[in-house]
Amino acid sequence: PEFITTYEIGAKTSWLDNRLRLNVAAFYSDHTDIQVSSLRGTAFKLTNAGAAEIKGFEIEMQATPLEGLELAVGFGYTDAEYSDFAGCDGTAAVPIDCDGNKVLLVPDYTLTSTVQYRRPLTGNLDYLIRGDYTRRGDRYDDVNNNPFSLNKAFGLLNGRLSLIGNDDQWEV
Repeated sequence: PEFITTYEIGAKTSWLDNRLRLNVAAFYSDHTDIQVSSLRGTAFKLTNAGAAEIKGFEIEMQATPLEGLELAVGFGYTDAEYSDFAGCDGTAAVPIDCDGNKVLLVPDYTLTSTVQYRRPLTGNLDYLIRGDYTRRGDRYDDVNNNPFSLNKAFGLLNGRLSLIGNDDQWEV
């Protein structure tokens, strides 16, 4: 079985009558007896990866500067590397050492941001305008960090316009 020991320190704060919230955290994880599934030729192979060190931090801020207007932003950084993964690929005669490689499927950073405005339109109806942007950093889809398995950073932008019953029972 896999084992993980994690240490985390942080703070959740609230300011200006809860109109501004700031949360910060730093973490360190020691992950042992990891099992990873990776594509080898035409089939997936389950491999014992040994160990990994995962460390990073997160920061989030949420603000309500005006009635109905909500702003949020978050950033996370993760440094996740295999610390004991000899023979991760290759043959028994020529094993490849993956110590120091990036952990499979873990982006090096994440970024989120949201702007939302909700106001009454009529006595029984509110309107909502919302925009979200998320970005994920580079990540590998293969344990040997083959350049062809690198998923480059990407971002997604979403928008939403809604009509909402003021009892929050329905939304269009």
